[in-house]
Amino acid sequence: MKKNSVRELVTVVGVSGYEKAIESLIIGKLNGLSDDVYTDSIGNVICYRKGIDSQRRIMLLSHMDEVGFQIMKLNDDGSAKLKPLGNIKTWNSINQTIKTNDGRTGVIFCDDPGNLKPYDFSKLYVVPIIGEFKIGDVLCFDSNIVEGEDKIIGKSIDNRVSCYSMLELIADHKQYCDDVYFVFSTQEEIGMRGARVAITSLNPDIIIDIDVSPVGEMNSLEMGKGVGIKLSDSVGVSDSGLVDLCEKIACETAIPYQLEVSDCGTSELIITNEKDNGAIRIGISIPCRNSHTAQTLVNKGDIRNCIKLLTHILNQIAGKSGVKSANLN
Repeated sequence: MKKNSVRELVTVVGVSGYEKAIESLIIGKLNGLSDDVYTDSIGNVICYRKGIDSQRRIMLLSHMDEVGFQIMKLNDDGSAKLKPLGNIKTWNSINQTIKTNDGRTGVIFCDDPGNLKPYDFSKLYVVPIIGEFKIGDVLCFDSNIVEGEDKIIGKSIDNRVSCYSMLELIADHKQYCDDVYFVFSTQEEIGMRGARVAITSLNPDIIIDIDVSPVGEMNSLEMGKGVGIKLSDSVGVSDSGLVDLCEKIACETAIPYQLEVSDCGTSELIITNEKDNGAIRIGISIPCRNSHTAQTLVNKGDIRNCIKLLTHILNQIAGKSGVKSANLN
């Protein structure tokens, strides 16, 4: 298998609901690394590693889709109206270059930016630069990833850095006592349907959701201060027993970490299945700036610490035979 890289994952267009290209890339990287790799009916990529005694099902969950745009109406002058796929603010879209998977490219303009509201996309239009657009075309931000000594910036960092973290875990070839499912989910940015389907079909006992989390006044996280162990966000709450265990693991292994309390959005941590069997869950976060823009920034050390913590969490939780979900400590 080729070495995993954030750059390769970020470059691919995989807008929410239209993830085929990123799905194919991830499947290619997983070939030969697990007992089974498959795509379910909604497009989730699932990597299954059978446990030694298979008493429980552990799910690691990272969404592979990114925010983007879709052409909604063609104008007589060749420009087009568009709508967002995912939570994008208008002022983060103006003057940005966007592209289709086959390289057709345009620039988003607004004639009255001074009075723009955050979701008033009726005032925005895209002018084609390379090729022409048609109704239904899907586009993502067109920005090159820039990698420095300790930071990475670019489009679709949310959530490809978490996908990268899971790929690094899978590459270890480790077998655990419990069954482990690594799920690269679809459609997180437009309603989290992929996670809903995966949790319903796989019926896990423990769920570890991995995602970026935006730093700022409404979040306790800081960039460069370590991986985030989520206590709560604006909707979801992590299992307190799992939080205590993860904090203990981080302390014992000297992994820099932060406890996260935020009120600025949520993640697939909140998704339950239709039956809701009471799976316990926790969110693990990589701090970021400028989420859902062409230039999302993350710290490389935070990514490394995320991978280290996840490795130890799996060894502790899934690696022990007979440890019941209600008594993880």
